[in-house]
Amino acid sequence: CERKKGFTEKLQELTLAPVAGGQNIRSYMIMPVQRIPRYKLMLLEIIKNTDESDPDWPDLQKALELISSVADQINNHMKEKENALKILDIEKQIGSKIHLVDPARRFLREGFLEKRTRKGDYQKLKFIVFSDSLLYAEPIIGRGGDLRLKRFLHFLNDNVSVAVAPDDKTPDRKQALEIQSVKKSFIVHAETDAERDEWVHIIDEAVQVLRSSLKNRCENGTVATDCAD
Repeated sequence: CERKKGFTEKLQELTLAPVAGGQNIRSYMIMPVQRIPRYKLMLLEIIKNTDESDPDWPDLQKALELISSVADQINNHMKEKENALKILDIEKQIGSKIHLVDPARRFLREGFLEKRTRKGDYQKLKFIVFSDSLLYAEPIIGRGGDLRLKRFLHFLNDNVSVAVAPDDKTPDRKQALEIQSVKKSFIVHAETDAERDEWVHIIDEAVQVLRSSLKNRCENGTVATDCAD
């Protein structure tokens, strides 16, 4: 604890030093990452003002290709980190009942949909869609953004499908989508047709991408399970 305290005090001291220019250590640590896009812009400007017959032209093109590759890698890494932090935040909201963080899992969408209860009234639930699954949870009143998990469905393991619900299944409410699975099938309602269609599109696309990926892995022999179909 004393070592940590001393380190923190030293960081504060360095931040206040005139040579730091009022910037903290995080500002300096991010500088190398921020410079990569600037190098790319600089190279583009140099290439724009360089004739193709110039002997430096091939090297400039190669440098641009390399710096573009590095920039793409950095951007992808930052997106992966943001995605992991988002999923971790959702996991914390739900509590210890489920482990959501997975290197292959991507967050896609979250929002509220209304689901009919056994009593006949409608309950607003939070739906969260990932690249391989979805869950819905009940907001806990008086607990900030905390959620009480109602159900978690894996797109492949639970054979999930989604479609716009037929009008005859929801005569009293429109803007409905039907989610089917081996665990549970149900109908939920969005506020508008456009919102309903967006939910259907996102879930269906994620399911199809996952099934296509599994099919390719089965054909290539890189996965030994779940290839019966």
